[in-house]
Amino acid sequence: MDRDPALRLRWWLVAVGIANLVAFAFVSVLLGGDALNGDEVNGRYFVAMHGYHREVTRSVVSVQLVSRISVIVTSIAAAIGCVGIVRAHLRRASEPHD
Repeated sequence: MDRDPALRLRWWLVAVGIANLVAFAFVSVLLGGDALNGDEVNGRYFVAMHGYHREVTRSVVSVQLVSRISVIVTSIAAAIGCVGIVRAHLRRASEPHD
């Protein structure tokens, strides 16, 4: 890997974005769904996936919603990191070689 700190940061952004997305998906599968697809009925909270609902606590729903927001933020950061990596490689490829 290059010693360029900006390029290293971009790779870290991509890695963190992917890791956060995988962690969210893994936890959603373990819980049987995610809060965004779930419901609240008469003070009872449910997560849902593919039409199946599972009752959970309010704190699980809260953590899932915060996690969903963090996935959006880190996915955007990862996309920005990818663009930066591609631009750095294109810039390097366009430099004259001796």
